[in-house]
This record gives sequence, structure tokens and C-alpha cells, in this order.
Amino acid sequence: MTEITRWIRTPLMLVAAVCVPVWALAQMTALPAAGQSKKVDEIKKRGSLRVAVIGEFPWLPENTSGSGPKFSGPAWILAEEYAKRLGVKLETIPVSHETKVPILASGQADLSIAPLSVTETRLKVVDFVVYSKSSICYVGLASNPKLASVKLSVNVPVTQAPPMLPPI
Repeated sequence: MTEITRWIRTPLMLVAAVCVPVWALAQMTALPAAGQSKKVDEIKKRGSLRVAVIGEFPWLPENTSGSGPKFSGPAWILAEEYAKRLGVKLETIPVSHETKVPILASGQADLSIAPLSVTETRLKVVDFVVYSKSSICYVGLASNPKLASVKLSVNVPVTQAPPMLPPI
């Protein structure tokens, strides 16, 4: 296998490993009957499932080519399946990192498929369905002067967060 083939194949295998379990989980979930869920009834009456989106690989890559689906990835597959099961169209609501939670909390979107880490503060405002424990990080030498002002940020589930991080 060439280095280029390996470079292309590895991310595709990662996305497939995440997408298949997400799709399988969606197949097992029952839809509430009419009158059992105010939110589901509202979505069906409107005829669309409004989902907050922001492109972020690998969970929700945005297709900017102008052809084909606007998004892909496990979050998109899940949203498409929800809309299909509800019998409604999928409506995207663009968000920024700063507006993900406020748009959801205000009811401007029915759910967010924009990648978002669980924090204690966010748990007070929104409910989470965690289907991936992976994360993206950047690495650089501490001795690099360009990184002198960069602050350390650790993104771990609230229940696993250490009380204090040692200096790097």
C-alpha cells in the first residue's frame, strides 16, 4: 500500500467506524406516538427538523463543492435518519461556536448536530447524546516562541476531568 493510499484510507476507516454504529443505533430507536411528545408533534406539524450545523471534520464535514449533500459524517447521517423517521425535511440552521447553545436553548433549532463538548455549564442548559469520545488536538513544542502566548486547553468528559493539570 502506498503512503497516499494509506493517508486516504485511514480517515475513511475512522469515519466508517463511527458512522455504522450511529446508523445502527438510529435503527433501534422507536418514534413516539402522536401526543406523547410536544416537540415531535411540533416538528411534524411544521414539516421540517431544524438542525444547528457548523462544519467540522470528522463529525460534520461541510461540502463546499456546490454539488451533492451539503454535509456528511456521522452527525449528518443521524440527522437524516431522524428527519426520515419523522417524515419531514431536514432544515439546516448555520451556527458559530459562540451561538451553538443559545440557538438551541432559544428554540431556533430543534437539535444541534454541531460538534460540542459536554461541560457542567452546558449540561444546565441542554441535553447531550454523546456518540463519540474522540477529539482533535494540536501539538507544538513548548520552546517555540510563536506558541509562548498559547494557553493549554484540555477537552475531556466532565466525569473524567482531573482536579488539576500538571504543567507541560
